[in-house]
Amino acid sequence: MARFLIMTHPKEPLSDSAYRRLPKRVAYWAGLRERGAEVYSIVGRKGYAIFIDVNSHDELIDILHKNPMVQDEEAEVFPLGTVEGEVVTAGEAKYRELADV
Repeated sequence: MARFLIMTHPKEPLSDSAYRRLPKRVAYWAGLRERGAEVYSIVGRKGYAIFIDVNSHDELIDILHKNPMVQDEEAEVFPLGTVEGEVVTAGEAKYRELADV
């Protein structure tokens, strides 16, 4: 299982057909909460921040491409790790300052 942060916002200016799909977009991202995603509205830019766990990159691609506004929305995807994992890696790499946290 891997955790990702997806940041989305509509491309501007939106076409008339894209405006008509906005409610479907809202429902799509909100619906991901049913599969355990954390979905937050980004204030000011009409976007979303989604924290989601997936089993594979293919599953992530599927989630991104099923968005009804995939052609009208930009998405940035960030893989996330844990601080605990970083401390272990720092210890193995002998970065003493981080390993002593």
